[in-house]
Amino acid sequence: IILRNKHFDREVPDLVTNARHLLVEDPTLSQVQWEEPDWRRTLFGPMLSINDGSDKAATLSVEEVLSADDYNYVAVFIGGQHCPYCRDFAPHVLKSHAALATDRRCKVIFMSADKSDENYEIMCNKLRGIPTLPYDLTKTQFTRDLFNLKTIPVLIILRNKH
Repeated sequence: IILRNKHFDREVPDLVTNARHLLVEDPTLSQVQWEEPDWRRTLFGPMLSINDGSDKAATLSVEEVLSADDYNYVAVFIGGQHCPYCRDFAPHVLKSHAALATDRRCKVIFMSADKSDENYEIMCNKLRGIPTLPYDLTKTQFTRDLFNLKTIPVLIILRNKH
């Protein structure tokens, strides 16, 4: 949420949870200018990596990779190398990603639930060509909590509208 008034003039990455002073001074919140953030940036962060098989992954903005003009849906694969079901499911995700990429209806991305950088790298190498979020267990847990996801692997499909 982006708030602009005499108390705030900055981007607030999460929900405003302590807005008591705003409500006391402005009971209708009429002085607060609310700007709806891009959900892709809020959920995934500003950047995605694409491992094309070379030694160095390309890093692109989330808006470039997940353009609403190019894709109607975003499929988020949440899994980890430590999970045998995720390892079994990963080839199916990779195959579907290739099929969907030609049709341009749905973009698949990977969000790691791994417990270590090493396992994250192994899983990213198995999913070469699929955009991946930077390794961040806090963001993964936030997403799992948001969608009430208890187990992995998981594939969530989101409508890609800004």
